[in-house]
Amino acid sequence: MLYNNVGSSPGLVSKWGVSIWIEEKETAVLFDTGGDPSTLWDNMVNSKVDIKKLSKIVISHNHWDHVNGLPILLEKSNYRTDVFVPNLDYK
Repeated sequence: MLYNNVGSSPGLVSKWGVSIWIEEKETAVLFDTGGDPSTLWDNMVNSKVDIKKLSKIVISHNHWDHVNGLPILLEKSNYRTDVFVPNLDYK
């Protein structure tokens, strides 16, 4: 858990939102990106996750507290990750 509004881990800041780092061997998936880009990035640095392993970002739904960290992650990963977003076509 990189980012959430409950609990705490040494070196991580808690704020409203969620972001979960899922890593296996040489790849990682990030589930949601939290509500504050700088908090997400600082928590990633302080958790010592390797952004070079990031292969996919999965967005659960389009609320600010799940998507606001997306721009900083795309920038820091040089836009070399797949982003999966839910279908927003609710007909």
